Amino acid sequence: MTEKKATNRPSTIPGKRRAHGSVYILGLGMAAPEDAARELAGNSIVNSARTLVGPGKILELLDRHPGEKIAVGPDIPNLCARIKSAPGRVVLLCSGDPLFFSLGSSVAAFLKPRAVRIIPSPSSLQTACACLGLPWEDTRCVSLHGRSDLLPFAHALMSGRRVFLLTDERTDPQKLSAWMLERGYSAYRLHILDGLRLDPAFGARARQRQTLSIAAAAQGKAAPPPSGLPGQRAILLEPTKPPVVRPSCLDDSLLSKAGGMFSKAPVRAAGMAALGIEPGHTVWDLGAGSGATALEAARLAWAGQVFAVERKLDRLKAIAENRKKSGAANLEIMALDLPFSRSPDAKLPPPPDRVFIGGGLSGPPQAAREIIVEAYSALNPGGRLLAHCILLSSLELARAVLKDLGAKTRVMSFQAGEGRTLAGDLRLEASNPVFLVLGEKSHG
Repeated sequence: MTEKKATNRPSTIPGKRRAHGSVYILGLGMAAPEDAARELAGNSIVNSARTLVGPGKILELLDRHPGEKIAVGPDIPNLCARIKSAPGRVVLLCSGDPLFFSLGSSVAAFLKPRAVRIIPSPSSLQTACACLGLPWEDTRCVSLHGRSDLLPFAHALMSGRRVFLLTDERTDPQKLSAWMLERGYSAYRLHILDGLRLDPAFGARARQRQTLSIAAAAQGKAAPPPSGLPGQRAILLEPTKPPVVRPSCLDDSLLSKAGGMFSKAPVRAAGMAALGIEPGHTVWDLGAGSGATALEAARLAWAGQVFAVERKLDRLKAIAENRKKSGAANLEIMALDLPFSRSPDAKLPPPPDRVFIGGGLSGPPQAAREIIVEAYSALNPGGRLLAHCILLSSLELARAVLKDLGAKTRVMSFQAGEGRTLAGDLRLEASNPVFLVLGEKSHG
């Protein structure tokens, strides 16, 4: 009988399907690297790993671990592929909680949930709220770490709840505060936590509490983060007043108007119904006037974004004032000529799902035609374009151009009257009739 020789081959062959649970994603919490490394040195899961993946600083402190070490870099797809092909047990170390704006989410999605074991730990949100003594179950969370797009932050503000921002050292709290004030969000207290760590002395060393107006006024004068506290910057915005209940339709009397240029409430309501704006839509309002329609669209597209395009300075100022009054944080104002071809070097808004044209079609016919063609061409498949026309020539032009472009068209007429006193009684004062020309783009 021949005795079989023992081998030291790994139980898992690279590239083959990994054994259930052979990848562990381990949260490190918010302890300092040295404290985390000391705790990991006695962790049985870490000690049994053939490969350790994690932040370079942590791996340096675990230099006595015999396994292969892979430092996390910017190429996440390549990192996921290396984890998938590594033999034996792999342990991925993540700062904070691995499923809170963390690499753990990407790796778990790549490997599929059944291929991993996730061990959670306190997140930056939990740590920040513990330092501040605040509950966190009703908090909206946004990561601005390594990004400059503030749209997710705008959506969080519009919820009226407490907002937690996970940021980095490039995020300027002063500019952030000025941005909020510009959009009408002044009733917040700002908690700035630099180098956020789970440390009993942390609050006294790194916490700053300011009102937005004070923070915005300090722009350019902000003190640098405290020395000896490397790591993430967290900002928690705490409302100082109950959220404002915003009606479904704006009150015309509260709007700032530039030369009387705005669509009246009944006409806006009809336009919104025709457009069918959904929460995540991107909407263009071309020739926005005073911005009334754009503001209504911003309420409906509360998880999307609205772009008010206007070229006249007085109207641009009116849009900004109305945005501040209404709290439409997801509304961006763009000073551009129409059609866009007149400004070939200008940065255009992203492709829209809905386009509203309330101004610009009463000018030269060729320019009006170009506006419709450009806007319709930019529409995402299945998108809708709506033009409000008062002149019969604009009605016919819009209908003809949309038909030539292959749009499915509808034409509607709308006229409203408002009660006015006369001889101790009421009479109805009719507004100008408005024609609504709707063009729908095919999904193909």
